[in-house]
Amino acid sequence: MFGKKKDYKQQEDSRLLADINKVQARLNNLHAIQDHAVDISQESLVDLKTQEAKYRFLYRQARLQKVKANIQ
Repeated sequence: MFGKKKDYKQQEDSRLLADINKVQARLNNLHAIQDHAVDISQESLVDLKTQEAKYRFLYRQARLQKVKANIQ
């Protein structure tokens, strides 16, 4: 009963870090595609900008919540 708040925060922190890693991987993939493409479609550029905005938002949220990742 007394540890619920701490457990909930840990779950939310891990979910936030997982979301950041997922968006970062997608963003890296889009950058690689853009680097190797000859002609980039408007849809690809919009997707890239959307992923960059998501990453910045999630990263900012992690900093505001003082989330720390376990680096191995």
